[in-house]
Amino acid sequence: MGNIDCHGFNVKSAVLAALLLCSSGMRAEEAGAAPDTKSMGQQNSPQIWLTSGFLSHHFKRDAGYNERNYGLGAELQFDQTNAMAAGVYRNSVRQTTHYLHFVWTPLELGPLRLGAAAGIIDGYPQLNNGGTSFAVMPVASTSFKVLAQDAGLNFVYIPTVARRVDGALALQLKIRVR
Repeated sequence: MGNIDCHGFNVKSAVLAALLLCSSGMRAEEAGAAPDTKSMGQQNSPQIWLTSGFLSHHFKRDAGYNERNYGLGAELQFDQTNAMAAGVYRNSVRQTTHYLHFVWTPLELGPLRLGAAAGIIDGYPQLNNGGTSFAVMPVASTSFKVLAQDAGLNFVYIPTVARRVDGALALQLKIRVR
């Protein structure tokens, strides 16, 4: 992860806009639009997934990091390999983080889709004094059924960046809502 000056770009506003866009898609379906009944492999219209915060496991075990990163977000999946993700969570240094990422998972390994997420985050004091920073990280995702409901898991690898970021593995739950 590196930091950039986004010249006043407000991550909170971008996340709010992305979440509103996703919720407007949900309202359109509720108003009588035909639901998308195709599987991810045959998807014609974007899918909307609600996401949790994260459970994280930090490599530096003695630092006292928060590893229950409560939060809420949404993913707008355009197809099997491209999605936008936005949300808010309580980060590992006990600050509020907002994120907006493009997620690209072009590789398949059994039930996993592998790729990377790139976008913006805030709330980490060691990155741009808690302001907007650019983040790129490897990701994996899988989906499955739970009681006839589409669900899934996102796995994120946060690399260690000397004196700025202590690495971790993070796990996120997601539920398809449209």
